[in-house]
Amino acid sequence: MYFYKRLHWLKINYSQKDLRVPFIDGSSILKKIESRFIFQKRLFDDPNKGRQYYNYWFSSMKNKTFITEFSSANIDSWIEKLENDTNYWLVLVFQESSKHDVFDCKPKALRKLFYVSGCGRFYVVDKKYNWLVCFDIEGKEQKCTLYKSGNALTDFETNQRVLVG
Repeated sequence: MYFYKRLHWLKINYSQKDLRVPFIDGSSILKKIESRFIFQKRLFDDPNKGRQYYNYWFSSMKNKTFITEFSSANIDSWIEKLENDTNYWLVLVFQESSKHDVFDCKPKALRKLFYVSGCGRFYVVDKKYNWLVCFDIEGKEQKCTLYKSGNALTDFETNQRVLVG
């Protein structure tokens, strides 16, 4: 309940271009993300996850690739690697077994949504569906690990590159 009260406040303080909550088309967005980046479990493979729509993504990422690991205190500096004027899908994971929530937002609003949510895991997805990046935060160790799915370079990889000339 706390999150949804804060979300209402954020929607008032950000323009529709910076933060949009796609209530009506949220399921179709999640379905498209899943079809591109997440393996679907079949009932006979795992009876406990037979109805795995819009959940259990972390254990089911296609071609899950490690990007980097850093202190969770530095999450802001990693979110800043996203292009300021570009919108991304933000998928918040409140519980791995529950349907995830999706938002259309720019990095500034994305950062606020993440902090207000208190989630230990969230996904940033390119709106052209070229890549998905998982921020996996481990509170006890105070570290965050980034994993990606998709063949394209992510904003987190391209901004790390140093040109040698």
